[in-house]
Amino acid sequence: MLPYSYTARNVVRAPARLVQLVVGTALVVLLVVAAAAFQAGMTRSLRDSGDPTTVMLLGLGSENSQERSAIFETVPGVAAAGMSGVATVRDRPLVSGEIYHMGLLGPARDDLRQGLVRGVGPLAVAVHGIEIIAGRFPGPDEIMLGRRAAGHLGLEPEQARLGAVLYFEDHPYVISGWFSAGGSLKEAECWLDVQDLMARSQRQSLSVAMVRMSSFEDVAEAELFATRRLDLEVAAVDERSYYRAMQGYMAPVRMMVWATAILIALAATMGGLNTLYTAFIARRRECAVLQVLGFRPWMIFLSLLLESLLATALGTSLALVLALVLLDGQQVVFTLGVFELILSPGVLLLGLATGLGLGALGMLTPALRCLGGAIPDGLRSA
Repeated sequence: MLPYSYTARNVVRAPARLVQLVVGTALVVLLVVAAAAFQAGMTRSLRDSGDPTTVMLLGLGSENSQERSAIFETVPGVAAAGMSGVATVRDRPLVSGEIYHMGLLGPARDDLRQGLVRGVGPLAVAVHGIEIIAGRFPGPDEIMLGRRAAGHLGLEPEQARLGAVLYFEDHPYVISGWFSAGGSLKEAECWLDVQDLMARSQRQSLSVAMVRMSSFEDVAEAELFATRRLDLEVAAVDERSYYRAMQGYMAPVRMMVWATAILIALAATMGGLNTLYTAFIARRRECAVLQVLGFRPWMIFLSLLLESLLATALGTSLALVLALVLLDGQQVVFTLGVFELILSPGVLLLGLATGLGLGALGMLTPALRCLGGAIPDGLRSA
């Protein structure tokens, strides 16, 4: 076997080439890790947003969009009275009539951005299972923010503090509290009184009636209720199914992210492979001399493989450190809300495999060219 010191010395004997290879490998791995973290973060956020015991009564034809849905104001009351299996708190059925609205919000009238607003009543806290982590539930002319809403709206900490003023549709609202929703997409929403939102958005109907059932088995009762009450013109969809459908809706976005990352990574990979090819093919004479000295071709091949893996491992390590520092936990805003990039062990292992795979595959062709010819031809090569 060739000594490991020989392999290590070959890695650093051309510093400029080593830097080029390390940077190229780091770029490829960083792009793959970013795309995988995006995929993991979006998938987890959509998955955690669904509660299988909560049913959404949506308008017929709008089963896949709360924003487009419209139902009669009487639906929540009729559902509370006529639907069996509804969970209760202090003998009050957990049914919440709500408006889901994409509106303009901001810290000033001339600084407004699109945000998700939900008009709710007090029962919404129990129906959605949220936790008020600061302040209190909003009253008239007040608004409560999810813990990721500030990031969604681009607010500074001072602009999102309790007691600060947030403008919605040119009307000032005082921030009364903050809430957490277990990492779901609801954490990007702003909640205010449903009657306030109805007046500001000039709506005469609700978007959805949220119904918390006593158990998963009772969800079928909600579907039966929607089938029987054709006059209400509603469809019953459990939250988990709704957000699973949203995963399908966002599939083109995830595919676009992967396609972009792969295309850029391929360009960087070609540069890295060209660097490896140039580095190894110029050493044909060296490989021939080693064979004359008695080293078997497989020993030389193993030394070249370790040399390539050492160089790409440096780039992979650099990429993973940068990913942990720059990407982990970063918020990404999209139409349905906000989610965080997740660098799970699986994502990091994918990055590691990408970097090492690049090193292993990139050296195959030049190594075989170096070792495949006749020894005299190798000794005569420049």
